[in-house]
Amino acid sequence: MKKPCTREQIIYLENQILRELGFTLTVPTAFRFLERFSRISPKYNNAMDYAEFVIELANYDFKIVYDLTPSQIAAAALYIGGIAQSGFKKWTKPLEKTTEVTLDDMKRICLNYF
Repeated sequence: MKKPCTREQIIYLENQILRELGFTLTVPTAFRFLERFSRISPKYNNAMDYAEFVIELANYDFKIVYDLTPSQIAAAALYIGGIAQSGFKKWTKPLEKTTEVTLDDMKRICLNYF
């Protein structure tokens, strides 16, 4: 009976196939999550520039980058941008479902990190 492939062998072969096909894989950044989240709640579109600025500043803070996921950073940036630009303090149910961040979690993240 032949031994099955190891996890490392499978990853190596997948990598070879992707390289041969010309695929380039990257990790999702907070900016990509921000784009997705802004499509969920268009009323936050006015806050996009401000939210992008918040993400840019967050990238320089090791504690934020280390403790939070890119999606949490994007959600917090959108929330902060919404407050700063339009006075929105409400975190909608569709945003809560998509970001997987509740309003209470959002407040905790914003108070502790931003």
